[in-house]
Amino acid sequence: MLSTRCDPRPITNLSAGTILAQVSEPSASNAYLDFQIASDAALYFTGAHCVLGLQQILFPLPFWLAYPRLDDVHYYSVMRGADTFSMYPPSATEVANLGRLAKQFSLMIPYLNGLQPGSSFAEHLVLAARNLRSSRLGFETEIDSLTPAFALTMQSLITGATWNMTALATDKTTS
Repeated sequence: MLSTRCDPRPITNLSAGTILAQVSEPSASNAYLDFQIASDAALYFTGAHCVLGLQQILFPLPFWLAYPRLDDVHYYSVMRGADTFSMYPPSATEVANLGRLAKQFSLMIPYLNGLQPGSSFAEHLVLAARNLRSSRLGFETEIDSLTPAFALTMQSLITGATWNMTALATDKTTS
């Protein structure tokens, strides 16, 4: 499960247009990436701190039951356990994957910065968040709309990544 949260925070120790990605206190009990998006006076953007979590989760799958009737068959959709999702504590592999994601993001930033001459990817995120806020009701602040814009970017990186999926004979799940 990918969870993303952005909070307003003045980031003045980085130059405008900078996004710093790092695993916060890397350990097997911590599955979060910290992103600092620098303040930018030209955009009237005060900066943001975003936290991205990536954790394995078991979710219920729907299935169909068929009940024969005299003249036809009645199908009934069932989803067991829809009220709870089973989350596992973050594994060392998940923490390592977050580190790889941070590295991939950091290596891509120079290329993303060059997509639009004279602007940075951070500026693109801020402008995308502003467009989202103006087109959709429900986002009270710029930071509220920055969260889904940032999450979409990270989801694209995760989806495009090549993952090595392994499972042990004793495991019921794959990490």
